Amino acid sequence: MRPPRNKYSTVDVTYKTIGSLPPPREGRGVATMDKFVSIELQGKVVNERRDAAARHSLGFFLDLIFASFTKEFADVALESLIVPLSSIPSAARRSMSSESHNNRSGSESIELYDRENKRWRWNLPLIDSPSAIQTGSESSDIPSNLQSLSSEQQVALFFNCITDAVTASRANLKAGKFFTKGSHRRQWLANWSKTSLPGSTGYSRKPDLVLVDNDAMSHDEITWLSPKVIAEYTKETFQPASRIGKTMDTKAYLVLVDQPWRRFILGLSIANCDLRVHFYDHSGRAISPAFNIHADAQHFFFIIAALAFGCRASIGFDLTVEIHPPPLKGRRRSAREIASSAKETDDDPDPTEEQSILPLTKTPDPIHHDLLSPPRAEPLPPPPTPNTFPPPSSPNPDLPPVIGKIRVGDIYYEIIDILFSSTGFIGRGTICYLARYEGVYYVIKDHWVRDLDQDGICDPMMIHEARMMEYVKDIDGVPKLHGAWVVEAEEGVPDSTSRYREEKYRKMQSPRTHVRLAMTPCARPLTMFKSKKELIICIRGVLGIIQQALERGVLHRDCSLFNTMIEDLPDGASRGFLLDWEFAVEITKWGEYSVGGTGTLPFMSVNILHQIKSAFAKSAAVTAQTIRKTASLTRVFINRPISIRHTYADDVESLLYVLIWVIVMYDGPLGHERRDIGHEKTFLSLWSEKAASDLAIARHAKFSFLIDSDRKILDDAVTPYCSNLIPLVHQWRALHKQALLTDTVVDICDIAQVLDKFIAGMPEEHPAEMAYTLNHLTTQHPPESPLPAPPVATPSGSSKRLRDDVRSMGNPPLPSKRFKSGL
Repeated sequence: MRPPRNKYSTVDVTYKTIGSLPPPREGRGVATMDKFVSIELQGKVVNERRDAAARHSLGFFLDLIFASFTKEFADVALESLIVPLSSIPSAARRSMSSESHNNRSGSESIELYDRENKRWRWNLPLIDSPSAIQTGSESSDIPSNLQSLSSEQQVALFFNCITDAVTASRANLKAGKFFTKGSHRRQWLANWSKTSLPGSTGYSRKPDLVLVDNDAMSHDEITWLSPKVIAEYTKETFQPASRIGKTMDTKAYLVLVDQPWRRFILGLSIANCDLRVHFYDHSGRAISPAFNIHADAQHFFFIIAALAFGCRASIGFDLTVEIHPPPLKGRRRSAREIASSAKETDDDPDPTEEQSILPLTKTPDPIHHDLLSPPRAEPLPPPPTPNTFPPPSSPNPDLPPVIGKIRVGDIYYEIIDILFSSTGFIGRGTICYLARYEGVYYVIKDHWVRDLDQDGICDPMMIHEARMMEYVKDIDGVPKLHGAWVVEAEEGVPDSTSRYREEKYRKMQSPRTHVRLAMTPCARPLTMFKSKKELIICIRGVLGIIQQALERGVLHRDCSLFNTMIEDLPDGASRGFLLDWEFAVEITKWGEYSVGGTGTLPFMSVNILHQIKSAFAKSAAVTAQTIRKTASLTRVFINRPISIRHTYADDVESLLYVLIWVIVMYDGPLGHERRDIGHEKTFLSLWSEKAASDLAIARHAKFSFLIDSDRKILDDAVTPYCSNLIPLVHQWRALHKQALLTDTVVDICDIAQVLDKFIAGMPEEHPAEMAYTLNHLTTQHPPESPLPAPPVATPSGSSKRLRDDVRSMGNPPLPSKRFKSGL
């Protein structure tokens, strides 16, 4: 579906739709993913211009993120970039006079840039004229036949030659607040320009070049977790809608999905001798002015040097969080060695593996890789807090291993696991960490909310979710807030996406502010129920939470599969648990609220769907084109603010749909999802994917489901394991049917009575019966699809399954319905 034409159309309201669903399997094609990502970025792209009045202006966001390097690199004389002549492949050398050669320490050297002709002495493939190449017979450490190297490998070799020259000319460059140590600067690789780079999403994408840390690692450890910067190279002229623009967007998305803790992602496009820097964050994309690599050599050099030597903050990393999963087994080599040798294997060489692009050199002493091994001390924002992370605590064999640290206010928590990571590109970018502090386990919710940066105020109570949680903090089954922090980019300055955009673009870019919440207790997903009785008891508990919140004047407004959970109690019992109060509101006299938070599409009520659809019909400016699938299948875009009436009955109806989803899609306890068919092959597809093109589809499907006397549609879809829960659903559904036909509101007490009566009649599932069920499911589904591990008790008294199937660090999984997108 074609997006609106207005490139800078304002997106005032965004709400979750198919938030619990991953991109479709058929969406893994290159063209499909490029289309999804392009649509998601529609209306959120800024093409920057250079400030002609400023001598070193690179554009707004580059001037900001590279400000600390201006003094160090901006005035570097290109004549000082001298390299051994042998480092330039003879087939790539431009014509040069004998005066260009310098004899230093008995070895022939040359200036890398030719000031007289205003060109680099390196012929780049595809875009430079071959007539200027020198055909001399000088020796070279690089293969003279460039046909043995791909175009991408030659470019990587050129970039690395520039940083080698910097290292040689600035031997006094020391690691510090703004720079990495010269010998440990990052390295460009092109080993995956013809071979797919592995990652968590399963999409087959081949980045032309990736910038990685030159640290000790094995070849298999380089995944989409590794790139610090990506680059694409082509001879075609750059256009945002051209192939290079689209593929850059998709590959940046893949980096952000696998490295969700980053503030932003940088990419380089080199098109027909013009270099552009692409900037991506949770508010959209910005593209720098074009820099001709020959005519604008000084700016080109500055960008390459800043990327290679800059501190992690300058390339998008958040210095208030460290993630370092354990390294994989196998021989660990520097990036230079990986680029210089084929992947070691006892088998025949893989014909898809690319030839080496760098001369084998002595491996520098390894330093810690910020994603693959324990963290190095990296400066944090200025006081009042310490400027480094506290030293790691001594490992305790009885406790889960620590994979990182994260700061919330003045407290540093140890990260044990990543429980959840959203797959959306634009939006809140929510990550939930399982963390530990002084022996107590917490859940840290890290996300980007609508901009809180009002006159530089960093008051945590400006965070809407924190305020709502204070209102309901005495309700059992609601998270307890222990800390709220507006993350600071520097002392007193909120970390906001608006920092990276000029004032005139900030409103249209939907600015967001980075916030963190520390909460207890840890809880299990609802789908990890141990028995059907526990499932229904917890559903009843969530209904009670909705009722108690109502008594306190609060509506939750986002009851969905992944917001309803199970809390384990110290006495072995469990109860329902309702989280994610970001869209909760204080009840008003008129009952009308912004559509900005109306739930997740498969679980939205008939009433809400009807009101939103009616709002579309009333405005000629809002058409079906505003309802579209995106890279994460998460959003409906509305180009004007609207309000709708929302009551507790809508939350109760959403809870019914949560139960229906479980009994249709799960055929056993402990998260065992059916494997014979996916939800898209059931009537649930009418509530989800198919509704993304027209909300009326979901509304009509749900309305018919509630009032239709025919039980067959549900009875035939429910899994055998959950078949004895069908009567409960029909009784619950009958109450909503009566309310719809009589134009009344369902009574929450009537729903509670139905649930209480049904629970009282449910038999207990004894351990032997549960074991039989699990054995039966294991027989039906072979080992390649193992059952989820049972919950592991944590020292805090709650039962928490330490998930190795969600955003696992060492071997990321394929997209799962356990991922909730667009948070």
